[in-house]
Amino acid sequence: LSDYEQEQADLETSIQNTEKEISAFEEDNTRIDKFMELAGPDVAGRMKQTCPLNRLGEIEEHASLVIYLATEEANYITGQVITTNGGMF
Repeated sequence: LSDYEQEQADLETSIQNTEKEISAFEEDNTRIDKFMELAGPDVAGRMKQTCPLNRLGEIEEHASLVIYLATEEANYITGQVITTNGGMF
C-alpha cells in the first residue's frame, strides 16, 4: 500500500473501532479550484474519465452530506464511512 492508502486504511480502522458514535465521510475526485489551476486541463480531463459520472465532484456535494449527517433525520447513522466519489470504488 502507498503511504496515502495506509493512512486511509488506518483512519477507517480508527473510526470503526472507536467507542463513540460518529459518522465520517470520504471524498475523492473533487474539483478543487486551486488544484485544477495547478494541475491544468489535461489532468482534470483524465480525472473525469476515471469517474463513472464523467465529472468531478463539487465541494457543495460533500457539504450536503455533512449537513444531512448533522440533522435529526440522520441520527441513526453511526460509525459509518460514507464515500462520496461519483461511483469510484
